[in-house]
Amino acid sequence: MAVLIRCVAAAAFLLAVMTGGGSWAAESMVERTFESGRLSLKVPAALKPASDEQARRKYMGRVPAKNILSDASGAVNVVVRLGPKPFPAKAVPTMAPYARKTFARRRPGLVWHTAETRTIYGRVYAFLEFTSPAHDTKVRNLMLISSVDGLMLVISFNVTVARQDNWLPMARKMIASVKVNK
Repeated sequence: MAVLIRCVAAAAFLLAVMTGGGSWAAESMVERTFESGRLSLKVPAALKPASDEQARRKYMGRVPAKNILSDASGAVNVVVRLGPKPFPAKAVPTMAPYARKTFARRRPGLVWHTAETRTIYGRVYAFLEFTSPAHDTKVRNLMLISSVDGLMLVISFNVTVARQDNWLPMARKMIASVKVNK
């Protein structure tokens, strides 16, 4: 019986590796810096900087490609934006309930998982987690919003629902690693 269990486990591992479905692709974390070193976070090593073409296609030019990390399929993404909107630190604690109400009006079909305030390395963030419909799938989103030097910082992780089981644990580690460097 033990031999059979080991064979099944080995077959499942090989299938996951061959199909790209296993969490093995996301287990290694690397530290990346953004905004000229002002921000750092640990991200899954499988995520690489998006090309200009990928950024234009996915975000319609709203985010510089240097601030987008993506897996090879484009189904898993991290976006980091700082500014240009002014955003005072005193507004951060009110952001989660405000975003929840605003997103609900603007995005029909959105399902909320969490909207709360968190402190990470001494900095206060609004943390939002929701699933939203996309044109051909559903997407799980995790967002952090804070104020850095009076500007709005938004860090967004998104993954298709089909791949969320493998990627959400790494996304949570990434969120917990965010540091603003003075």
